[in-house]
Amino acid sequence: MIVGDAYGALVRAAFSGEQTYELIERDDGLLMVGRFDYLAPVRRWLPVERRMLRLVRGRVLDVGCGPGRVGLELQRRGHEVVGIDTS
Repeated sequence: MIVGDAYGALVRAAFSGEQTYELIERDDGLLMVGRFDYLAPVRRWLPVERRMLRLVRGRVLDVGCGPGRVGLELQRRGHEVVGIDTS
């Protein structure tokens, strides 16, 4: 059983190589279950996520950055990035 930061525990498990699954329940009743690979290389991101990378200009503040995959990719592309997340 996970006590405390469930999302942080999920990310730690993914970094350690464990296969992770996530259940998301929104206030409007929508349920999403699946394997969300937050550590996937850019080539495996959704097309909309890859397109977004081409639109970025200047410095970036990534609020809710999670494990930081977007920020890391933007840094690789030469952007100055600050990421914040509660986990």
